[in-house]
Amino acid sequence: MSRRTRVRIFLLVSLAVIVLPALLVGYLLAKDWKFHPNAPAAEYPAPTNLAEARAQDLDYLAHYLSLDMSYSDAAREVAAALIADLRSRSGDLSPAQFELGVSRVAALADNGHSNVWGNTRAGRFARLPLRGYFFADGYHVLRAGPQQRGLLGARIEAINGHRVEDLAAHFKRFWGGTKEGFLNRAGNLFLEAPDFLRAEGFADRSDAVQLTVQFPDGSTLEQVVTADPADPGEPRVAANRYLSHEPINGFGEDWFAFEVADPEAFFALREPARPFRLRLLEGGSVYVQYRTNTSVRDHRIEAFNEKVRETVETAPPRFLVLDLRFNGGGDYTKTANLMRSLPGLIGSEGRIYALTGPGTFSAGIFSLAFLRDAGREEGAADVIIVGTRIGDRERSWSETNPFVLPNSGVGMSFSTGLHDVANGCRDPRVCYWTDFRYPVAAGNLDPDIEAPLTFADFAAGRDLALEKVLEAEAAQR
Repeated sequence: MSRRTRVRIFLLVSLAVIVLPALLVGYLLAKDWKFHPNAPAAEYPAPTNLAEARAQDLDYLAHYLSLDMSYSDAAREVAAALIADLRSRSGDLSPAQFELGVSRVAALADNGHSNVWGNTRAGRFARLPLRGYFFADGYHVLRAGPQQRGLLGARIEAINGHRVEDLAAHFKRFWGGTKEGFLNRAGNLFLEAPDFLRAEGFADRSDAVQLTVQFPDGSTLEQVVTADPADPGEPRVAANRYLSHEPINGFGEDWFAFEVADPEAFFALREPARPFRLRLLEGGSVYVQYRTNTSVRDHRIEAFNEKVRETVETAPPRFLVLDLRFNGGGDYTKTANLMRSLPGLIGSEGRIYALTGPGTFSAGIFSLAFLRDAGREEGAADVIIVGTRIGDRERSWSETNPFVLPNSGVGMSFSTGLHDVANGCRDPRVCYWTDFRYPVAAGNLDPDIEAPLTFADFAAGRDLALEKVLEAEAAQR
């Protein structure tokens, strides 16, 4: 090798050592600038009255319309007009009316990630001493204070004479995204706060409502229930958590939970504090549950992924059940490689059943899509979706960033990155750049086998989705 050649190689290597890290740093900075910008500073003088405080909040809210990329042009114009209308009436609005107005502004984006935060809302308004869940067969009480213990398990038919179905349909306008996502993530918060009902003309009082309920035996009852004062310290838990009767940290010790007939039977609802679980089923098959796509305390998702991979590689199961029904999201890159590899590891002689429901959201949907896409490859296991519709659309915006109004404290998220797990996202101007490293085009993610979660099955400790899996497997023999 000549001296000139050696010099050229040295210069090229030196240039690579300098340029490549610089390009990487530049990419990361540009990605952070594009998809995770900070909301502007709220630099306002201290308001002297409520009207001024509201005016400042609405002035600040106008920034949201330029930060959230999920609005259509038409929706953004309607949202701007709504902000102007709220500003003209802001001093006359009750706190609930003001918050609903802000919620409507966010909801006009019609995007599941772009909404006013429900978990903080729960601490600003009086709330009924009941906690319910929307099952396929109605809205049922799963938690109750001491005076309402007798309502556990009852289906709430009407509030102040208005059917629950009609109320839910009305309040959907204050939440963007799908109906399934709304009922699972926010519907209960609107119905359990009399202030919101009163703000929309469905109640005369902010401290109590009249419930019409039906019990499992078919009997009915009308009862006036008084709301508890707002409690900013109430635990911020998803409605899915009420499906387990196990205690919730920080929840009132005098509250009662509905207990299913056989708590051991519905395995998917047990051990709610464990984000990841693996269980061997009869015949050498495997059940895997992800309740989140991120590590939680000492539960490391990377370690669990390795445990799943090792289990499947050591003894490929005849079929695998992947339970994503309560996976509300996190970081989809944490499970992408595992989900892509599972169908190939199990092979064409086996099957993977993915359990889904309205609680399957965000990165949980990505996990499902990676799995479904990989199941189409030659020599891979079939991927069969069992359950009900996921909690968001296959094409949606996320990469959320916090946005909090300075005086009211109403918080929401603005979304900056587009994802399309059905067809693939290919436009770098709007698509989240990490999607190009983890491409996926899984098509429609509707269930192949319907298995709705009804209260009747839940109360009996019956997991219909898992039963459907076992029936499908029996038909394969």
